Amino acid sequence: MKIRKLAENVYYLAGPFFVFYVVTGTEKVALIELGISQLVPQILHDIKEGLAGRAPDILIAPHGHFDHAGSSARWRKELPAAILCASAPAAKMLSDEKNLAPYIRSMKSFSDTPFFNQVFPMAETEPFIAPVYFDRILKEGDKIELGGETLEVFETPGHSACSISLFHVNSRSLFCSDACGMPLTSGRIWPSAFFDKNLYLNSISKMAGIAPKHICTGHNPPMSGEERNQRYLAKNIEATDNFFARIEALWSEHGDKEAVQKALFADYKNEGAQLLAFVFKYGNKEMVRQVADGVQGRG
Repeated sequence: MKIRKLAENVYYLAGPFFVFYVVTGTEKVALIELGISQLVPQILHDIKEGLAGRAPDILIAPHGHFDHAGSSARWRKELPAAILCASAPAAKMLSDEKNLAPYIRSMKSFSDTPFFNQVFPMAETEPFIAPVYFDRILKEGDKIELGGETLEVFETPGHSACSISLFHVNSRSLFCSDACGMPLTSGRIWPSAFFDKNLYLNSISKMAGIAPKHICTGHNPPMSGEERNQRYLAKNIEATDNFFARIEALWSEHGDKEAVQKALFADYKNEGAQLLAFVFKYGNKEMVRQVADGVQGRG
């Protein structure tokens, strides 16, 4: 992955499914999005190559899902002096060994996909995970100082209970990971309110209030332009309301979760659902659960 410049002191690495962001200050370098453990050597190599040998001093997991924080212990092993950061719920989850088996399965299944090693030639064959201690717990209003550059922390739950976003003040770049939906090739947006629809919508409204010039998500290249980004966030709200209305209509018609999930998957079968079946099926299941059972998803 070749490092690309987004704005002054803001860079990104984009590969299939994964996007990583780097913010540099005069004193520290921050990596936002940690990926899966097998990718750590590749990411570190590509950052050093693009930044004249500089490596991350601060490692930020924006939420606790396997594809964003599953590598936390591997990063600790690779860069023991770096400051590892996450929200309190994410840190708690990754510090407890009994929570870690699903991470191994998910990371392994991803690296078993065809062409993984051709795309990421420095990737490790097997995933690695262990209980890990986070050096800094991030919460709303916190600031991360890098030396002339500041990242502000916003709590943006809804996709998960542990989701946070970072805002780079100087470039007005918002690193929101999966706190808003997945844009598709058709122009539609698939919502990712896996934990709680109302919290998710509130978080998107909060992001709109920040008025970001750049929106940096966890799986798609950055989007730039303040007006364009306001339209994108508004479209996310509309898409979420429409998606949950669709769930409610299907639930009223079928009264069967599996039938509803099958219909939802079919809605997106030509827009990535087949390629990322495990993501769509899991997300749809958790959003259906909110409607059918009246409880929060597992996020």
